[in-house]
Amino acid sequence: MKRTIIPKSTTDRVFVLVSLSCAITSTILLLVAGADRVGQLGLGVAAFGLGIAYLLQDQRETANSAAEYTTVISNITGIVTQLADLNAFLERERTRIKENEATVKRLSDEKAKLEPVVLTHRETIEAILSAHSQRTAKNVWKERALGFVFGVASSLAASLVYDYIRR
Repeated sequence: MKRTIIPKSTTDRVFVLVSLSCAITSTILLLVAGADRVGQLGLGVAAFGLGIAYLLQDQRETANSAAEYTTVISNITGIVTQLADLNAFLERERTRIKENEATVKRLSDEKAKLEPVVLTHRETIEAILSAHSQRTAKNVWKERALGFVFGVASSLAASLVYDYIRR
């Protein structure tokens, strides 16, 4: 029960001011004019008005509290919904991560299975290329020797022809 001397709402303030002015007017009528019945009635109305203003003040705060509780409960409901959505998102992400990990593991297993085959094929290919390069190297020396012999023979033939023509 939180009551204040000066009410917070404008209507309560106006009600208190009207009641106080009624009380002052009634007191003046009682003391100065001698109107006992009107003055007493005015003081009674003023006291009733002040009492209602202060009593209803708590009821309005209670109504505001109920509205505040309703707002907080709806906010909590919204938060629960958001947390459920977040949980669903996290579950989807966990599933996706597990699928990615399974894919990585499967690829790693395939790599482990294929690596010896690739190494074996690499060794075979390197052996074939080495044999080919050795044959090519032998053929190169044969071609060079044959070219040298033909060069010397053609040079001798040219010199014999030259010598024959000159005589």
